[in-house]
Amino acid sequence: MPFSISSWNVGENQDWFARVEDAGTGISIKVYESLIDAQNEENLVAYALTSGFGSASVVLSAPIGQQTLSRFQTTYSWHLVVSGSSGDPLVIFKISKFVELSPISDAIYKNEDLIVARGTQEIRKRTNASYVNRLVSPVWKDIEIGNVISIDSPRISTKLAQVDQFKISGNAVSLVMEIQAIEYMEMNRS
Repeated sequence: MPFSISSWNVGENQDWFARVEDAGTGISIKVYESLIDAQNEENLVAYALTSGFGSASVVLSAPIGQQTLSRFQTTYSWHLVVSGSSGDPLVIFKISKFVELSPISDAIYKNEDLIVARGTQEIRKRTNASYVNRLVSPVWKDIEIGNVISIDSPRISTKLAQVDQFKISGNAVSLVMEIQAIEYMEMNRS
């Protein structure tokens, strides 16, 4: 089984790099602030050595003259839980921040206009009344759910609505698009 770190309890909320390797009689753990430091074994922040192989809870020590790393959860007496066997190859682990969030991959959150429109929609769901507009129009090639569209009519002034759903129907000669767009209206209290 290769070396692994199954849990960490480091108080400083930053990324750390732990160099874990076979020290002959146990597992050597050395912690650095950067990957380059860990690869070159420079600027050591903390270290530990287990008394054997297998799984072990480790308390890190600081080099002489440096302050030791704090523990995030002070009720735990360890900083890291490591495991491994004799002869396992060197591994450098990135110990991530506790607040690191996974990247947002949905395209709706990468477009600034869509972020504002979506955020506004969420707010308006709870504070405004909504009116559903059902429209029939020629096919728009660039329309997507979430787009804000302008609705012009001779009977009413221009209004903005957000596309909630759409459907293309008809035959090969005559295609039309049925659009459902939601217009949000402020709720006034007297």
